[in-house]
Amino acid sequence: MMVIRDHLVRHPDRCTHQAICVPICPTGAWLSTPPYKFDASRCLESCRL
Repeated sequence: MMVIRDHLVRHPDRCTHQAICVPICPTGAWLSTPPYKFDASRCLESCRL
């Protein structure tokens, strides 16, 4: 079961304690220059049970 949130979940404990927060980032959110991190503001947090 996957719960997609329409806002960025900054604290994993906002999910149920049995869930794991996994960032879902569109391809365009990844920066093409080092250190190759993703733009968190363009990502969603999902809670995977």
